[in-house]
Amino acid sequence: MKKEREFIKKWMDRGVPILGICFGVQLLARHIFGMQAVAALPFPINGSVLVEHEKDSPLFKGLPNPFGAVSTHYEGVVVPKKHIIAKMPDWPCYGFSYPGNVYGIQFHPELNGNMGRLLVSLQRHLYDRNVYQDFSVKTSAKYANKIVENFIKNHCFFTH
Repeated sequence: MKKEREFIKKWMDRGVPILGICFGVQLLARHIFGMQAVAALPFPINGSVLVEHEKDSPLFKGLPNPFGAVSTHYEGVVVPKKHIIAKMPDWPCYGFSYPGNVYGIQFHPELNGNMGRLLVSLQRHLYDRNVYQDFSVKTSAKYANKIVENFIKNHCFFTH
């Protein structure tokens, strides 16, 4: 993780927009807020979850509130409340923003329920562990497209 954190520092120093997803949000949180910004969850989260978001966050513009997303992790992000832009009923921080065009989200917007099931099955096989899963919340790949579109539209500037 040391090399990744060096990249994060360089990118932030240069003002490069950053969107960290799942483990990426944990790397960002540790870099910005310190090692204590990531904590073991009281239970693993594997499956689809309802994500509630701040209405004024440009990252979630045009998305329903709440919306379904796939998650699979054993640690959660703990950051100051003023930076939180998303949460779920069982965890107070599921996304944060930081000045300088930095965003982190704890879920996988790019996965739908079927891909999430495959990922959890791989975890069972690779790590030989019984992984709890619940995919009862509906998800949509459209949500991932919208999040990435919002991120690019609001934070990435291109010149010709």
